[in-house]
Amino acid sequence: MTESSTTYDSTAREIAPATGKLGILMPGMGAVASTFMAGVIAARNGLGAPIGSVAQMAHIRLGNKAENRNPLIKDFVPLAGLDDIVFGGWDPISPNAFEAAKTAGVLEGADLSSISGELEGIVAMDAVFEPRWVSRLDGTRIKELTSKMEQAEALMNDIERFREQNGCDRVVMVWCGSTEAYQEPSEVHATLADFEAGLKADDDNISPSQIYAYAALMSDVPFANGAPNLSVDLECMQELAIQRGLPIVGKDFKTGQTLMKTLIAPGLKARMLGLRGWYSTNILGNRDGEVLDDPENFKTKESSKLGVLDTILQPETYPDLYGNIDHVVRINYYPPRGDNKEGWDAIDIFGWLGYPMQIKVDFLCRDSILAAPIVLDLALFMDLAHRAGSSGVQEWLSFYLKAPQTADGAEPEHDLFIQQTKLKNTLREWMGEQPVTHSEAGSQHMSQFDITRVVAQLRRAVVALIVINALVGIVAILGGTGDLEWEILGTTMLITAGASTAAVNGTAVDRGVARLLCWPSIVLSWFAYAWMIVWIWRDAEPVAAIQDATFIALTLGVGGTFAALLLQVKVLPSFEPARFVAIAADVWLVVMTLIAILSGPSIAELFAVASIVAAAASLIVIVGTRNVKADVVDRVVAFCPACGANNGDGACSECGANFAVTFTD
Repeated sequence: MTESSTTYDSTAREIAPATGKLGILMPGMGAVASTFMAGVIAARNGLGAPIGSVAQMAHIRLGNKAENRNPLIKDFVPLAGLDDIVFGGWDPISPNAFEAAKTAGVLEGADLSSISGELEGIVAMDAVFEPRWVSRLDGTRIKELTSKMEQAEALMNDIERFREQNGCDRVVMVWCGSTEAYQEPSEVHATLADFEAGLKADDDNISPSQIYAYAALMSDVPFANGAPNLSVDLECMQELAIQRGLPIVGKDFKTGQTLMKTLIAPGLKARMLGLRGWYSTNILGNRDGEVLDDPENFKTKESSKLGVLDTILQPETYPDLYGNIDHVVRINYYPPRGDNKEGWDAIDIFGWLGYPMQIKVDFLCRDSILAAPIVLDLALFMDLAHRAGSSGVQEWLSFYLKAPQTADGAEPEHDLFIQQTKLKNTLREWMGEQPVTHSEAGSQHMSQFDITRVVAQLRRAVVALIVINALVGIVAILGGTGDLEWEILGTTMLITAGASTAAVNGTAVDRGVARLLCWPSIVLSWFAYAWMIVWIWRDAEPVAAIQDATFIALTLGVGGTFAALLLQVKVLPSFEPARFVAIAADVWLVVMTLIAILSGPSIAELFAVASIVAAAASLIVIVGTRNVKADVVDRVVAFCPACGANNGDGACSECGANFAVTFTD
């Protein structure tokens, strides 16, 4: 670790470079997908900027403000370039991206005409489609296969053909299709084996989006779910993702009204203003609105929208403020509005002494304009996660989603600002930078950077101690008189030095390895101690006895020191007696070395000098590490990495995020 590096080197990922082409496949080439593709093509042709894309437009602060490091995210992390993206997808209605864009009516003719040729070249593949899941749509460009396993295999063949024809080095899939009818998980979704058996049996509980997710993961393609459908949030899909080492994320793009809720609700909670009711209604006229006009499809969307407020406001923690909320959501299909969705919110709040107040929001948004940059960011970040070796649910991408998945089944985080912090801190840590908490609690004390340097110096002292141990062992072997105890002592000390080195190195890699290698060091030290007791008892010469006692103390002191050091940095469970044993050994060491210097021959003096140096270094490490450890835990690492609150180890009392106090260098 260099002087300028941070305490989070151990969280840095070995991220493969974003070389070659990245294929982005989209089931559902309707308004969202066509707007996304048109925008990326326009941006790489210099016709417009990718506004709304955090990956492309946002900066990320690194280190302290004084360092003035604030690069663009795309320059900080190795993302695929826009010029390297290749588009593809499936659609049951539109033949190509240009026709889809014209039908959707999101973009104006002048914006489409300059890129019409490229859009026409993106031909939609025949879709896996089943009318019972989207009853308001008639699919004509569909795969004429009745077996669901055959449909999955056909999709896998499509993916492989797309990869080969376009020379793609990597592929990701983002679901941009319609919302499917509501369903609960069933037995067929319990395990991967159950799901595959269900595919072969044409189980009615397997929807098209689940077949796409299965085909993607079986083709080693990360999958992001942009709709509220059940897909990769199923146990069977999470099992498959982990098995194949693939990132997955869902669900439901966070665009209009829900975006506003995740902006406003955290502000109300931050100021401890009460909420009595939140009435939300939407009108929209695109394909999404037509699909959601069916009660079963709306039920799927409603469940996604309703979960936002409870998680942000925590009514169980603040019952007086948020324990009695009427939350109503309505969506109305109104064709004249097209993709220009309008969301009305009537928010009833109360403040000091319970006096009521109201907030009215009329958000005239463009649904696909807001969703398109989300597709781009999810595709780029999912590709990054795959190259970084991150598999399973990617909670750090919850920033983009209405109903974020969690890896451990806990309640998802909906606060947009906490989600943003989580996203950026994940990128910082993957790149070896420290998370930013915005806390000033340590401004009057030693900074985390300074503490890190102190700890690094202490660890260097441990390394020096190991070297002394090894040198003394070598001298004991080469400088001995042939007596057996000299040979045994020297060999034992060399073994102890090797085991200690492995143990110290292991602390930065694996706690199990450190624990496994530390104890042999201690056992060997005590074995040398016991062996030399026998030789002292048999030896009648006072000078030789003093030399032997010095060797015993040195060995015991070194072994005990390493044990105490590892215990103090919590590599091993806390065991306070080890500290006293180590300190007692060092005190004994100092006493015996002083006697040896005054009465022993030259070889004893040599060992005595080495011993007293070792004792001093040991005491510095033991005492110094304890102090630094306490300082780090108290003032630095206890800050929640999500929201920055200083509330110790475990679950954050402010945002509910789970984290553990860590100690790395």
